[in-house]
Amino acid sequence: MGEIKMKDEIRPEYARGEHEYLVNMISEVLKGSIGKKRGEIDSRVREIEAYGDYRMVRGFYEILLNYCTFEPEIELNPGPMRDFAFARMSEIGTYSPDVAERVISEGALKFGISREKFKNAMWSDLPENAVLREFREPSNTIMEYNFRLVSSMLARSLYMRFWVSDRWKDALWAVKRLGLMYQIENQSVLVDGPASLMHNARAYSLGISKLFYFISRAKSWWIEAGIIKGKRTKVLRASSDDPITSGSGEVSFDSEVERKFYQDFVSLKSGWKIVREPEPLRAGNYTIIPDFLFEKGGIRVYMEIVGFWTQEYLERKFKKLSELKVDNLIVAIDSANYRGKIPEIAGRVMVYRKTPDAFRVRRLLNEIEQPMRNELLKRAMTVTVEGDYRTLHEMASDNDLPEDVLKEAFMHRKLHGYIFDGTNLISETFARKLKEEIVSLGEADANAAIELLNKRGIDASISTLIALGFEIEWIGLEAKLKTK
Repeated sequence: MGEIKMKDEIRPEYARGEHEYLVNMISEVLKGSIGKKRGEIDSRVREIEAYGDYRMVRGFYEILLNYCTFEPEIELNPGPMRDFAFARMSEIGTYSPDVAERVISEGALKFGISREKFKNAMWSDLPENAVLREFREPSNTIMEYNFRLVSSMLARSLYMRFWVSDRWKDALWAVKRLGLMYQIENQSVLVDGPASLMHNARAYSLGISKLFYFISRAKSWWIEAGIIKGKRTKVLRASSDDPITSGSGEVSFDSEVERKFYQDFVSLKSGWKIVREPEPLRAGNYTIIPDFLFEKGGIRVYMEIVGFWTQEYLERKFKKLSELKVDNLIVAIDSANYRGKIPEIAGRVMVYRKTPDAFRVRRLLNEIEQPMRNELLKRAMTVTVEGDYRTLHEMASDNDLPEDVLKEAFMHRKLHGYIFDGTNLISETFARKLKEEIVSLGEADANAAIELLNKRGIDASISTLIALGFEIEWIGLEAKLKTK
């Protein structure tokens, strides 16, 4: 890899503090666009390109979109609606505005919704029709932009030499784990670049990007890379002195795909707890650490993201997944690997492009949960209650049931001899005594009644008083009791 003269050095055009105004302008657009469609927001951001470097505006916007939560305007599955509309238009054989309106009316009737809702729902899954629900402003868009800038240049590298001040063993482990070709030179590591390969350059460039992310999180570091620029090769140098990362020293994700999916899923507030890289699982003679684990009410679902990689790697990965012995598994496969035939995997398989769809994963989780929840609910309907007073938490623990499932059962079944306030079960006999004690206070103050119940060991609330047979009258911020 011959020496490259200093005059052939290439320097990235970093974004710096003076470009922060562009980030702020885009952020203000996003903050003021809650409830608006993605297409409309895109148009407003394009107008900002007149105020600065359009490449930076687009780069900043792409980053800030990762911190946005978009949802379909209408929570309906558009697929069956489109299929119906296309099938009807094909049957009719001609198109006119009147025919289109007729098909829309038929579709609205078939799916039990209004004509307007049917029209909107048919295309609600298109990116430009998604509605912005939340925007979480990141801490440093400038540095993230600069990281992506260098990472994209490394995708055209013949080689990369790097040094880190700490975590050397972890760095070498990362190089090996990513399947990169390397050699150790003095106190640095030389890694072959994607441009040096004849095949699988795309997959290899992803590995280089992952390695650079790891390097850039060290307290002190530098890289030197030979970058193909036209017909020439120039040297790129970058270090921890450049405005690239905060140098926190922590690596949370193996790839941008995993980080983006994690953020998207967390923003859904689905009720499912998501865990990054849970405990290892047995897969025949191997072990696999899944990318994610989802937990809810005692139900555990694992997820593995299969990104674009070499054919040999994919075959080994699918073999391991086929031998994985778990009840619930979601496998997300990069569309670049998909050839129309789903591998023999004991789990739900979904194909994604760029990033797994968090909404689709939530739907899959709910599909997995529902039959299991129904079985738990069936068991919860038979749980017996004894004693004067029990908490929902105690009952759920004693019967190995999720609290929300047991609560749903108690809300729908007849609890003979007991009242239920959503949190507590109180025998009707004990409830009458408690009500008499509250009435004997001679006060109409709900707070005094709750305090009395607390002294009796009951975690009471306004709902408890209503369950005991009192009516609540609000006078300003004060709750007054009235006996029914």
